[in-house]
Amino acid sequence: MYPDGYGQRLLVVDDDVHVRALLSALLTYEGYNVFEAGDGLEAVEELQKRHFDAVVSDCQMPRFDGMQLLAMCQLLWPETAVVLVSGEGSSSRFKGELMLG
Repeated sequence: MYPDGYGQRLLVVDDDVHVRALLSALLTYEGYNVFEAGDGLEAVEELQKRHFDAVVSDCQMPRFDGMQLLAMCQLLWPETAVVLVSGEGSSSRFKGELMLG
């Protein structure tokens, strides 16, 4: 029997290398083909190279954050699901922005 995510391609985006490595390891264990990017700009480069079933991205990153990445994905790759995560204690900062996505 194959793991749940077998064969699906995910892009994990986080500027914290330890968080990125942990998420990647967990998702790989579940059977996903995981690629990594250190920020939104690197993520866009990866998205231009290949199709992803989903993107898991941190909200706050330098250069190009998760909200900017979400907006670009909605325009250029609308079939790709985007999951935003945050280590910030309160989600109130992102509520209005998430309602847009």
